[in-house]
Amino acid sequence: MNDTVTMITRDGDPRPVAAIVPAAAARTAAQARADADRVAAVSAGWARRLEEQHRRGAHRHAAELRALATALAEAWAELDRRAGPGGDPALARLRAGHAALLTDVREATAA
Repeated sequence: MNDTVTMITRDGDPRPVAAIVPAAAARTAAQARADADRVAAVSAGWARRLEEQHRRGAHRHAAELRALATALAEAWAELDRRAGPGGDPALARLRAGHAALLTDVREATAA
């Protein structure tokens, strides 16, 4: 069996325009289309699965973020009840340090 592939070029252009291949390696146009269709179907299936996983992950993330926002609100309410705003310098520094986080959580849960 000869596995030689002969490339055919046009007028000295090094880019091949055709190839002569062993019969066992040749694919018919119908086989090539069937392969392409099969690859497209498999790819579409994976794309649907990935999109569903993304949707589930986003839903789970939103639920976790809402739970975090609720827990933070409860913690700050308790801290405010025990030591009102401005009453404890350490608490004021903590509140200032977490201000951006609190804003991000509020905005994310409002959306």
